[in-house]
Amino acid sequence: MITPDLDDYNSLTNYAARFVLDYDELIELWLSQRSTIVAIAVREQAIGNEAFRMSSLDYLFGLVDQDELIPVKDFITLTGAVSIVYDNGQVAADDVIFNDFVAYLTATRINV
Repeated sequence: MITPDLDDYNSLTNYAARFVLDYDELIELWLSQRSTIVAIAVREQAIGNEAFRMSSLDYLFGLVDQDELIPVKDFITLTGAVSIVYDNGQVAADDVIFNDFVAYLTATRINV
């Protein structure tokens, strides 16, 4: 199992809090996009996370299809992802996933 070095991670929570009050919901909205789920799955494969459970993706896509929000802790528990972490109320991600989050905020005109 890969143990991430959190010093190399960027806080999605702190970044989102610059633009909205309900940053937890914003992060869940982003995480509840098919494109985000796929981006994280691709990243997990790229970093060699053998503990990542691809079998969870169909279930997550089902939640997305039902317009359900996916809490970060649930996503991590279901998938074993390490490119996104939840630590002491903060959501952080490696550079690739953090940049995907920033791109989402830009596309939805939240951070402009």
